[in-house]
Amino acid sequence: MTASARILAAALFCFTGVVLAAQHAPAHAREAKPQAKAPLTLEQAVARVQNQTGGKVLKADSRNFGRIVEYRIKVLTPKGHVRVVTLRSDQRVTDSN
Repeated sequence: MTASARILAAALFCFTGVVLAAQHAPAHAREAKPQAKAPLTLEQAVARVQNQTGGKVLKADSRNFGRIVEYRIKVLTPKGHVRVVTLRSDQRVTDSN
């Protein structure tokens, strides 16, 4: 076997090993990138807060912070308390109860 044939055989052997290892890797390791969540809209934020609290939405405002939009939603809870819930378009939630 010539030197170039040995190099070619070694390269083919290594390439085959890499391909086989990639095929048997766990599914989470094969995924390219996790899908980012779609930005939350004001309507979705209102619906989410209404479903979570079971209350009546009194007011909903939005403020822009660069690429992020913050939604402030004022809710009257079934027990008669007023809560202000803040949601961000990137899905983060805070409650200023």
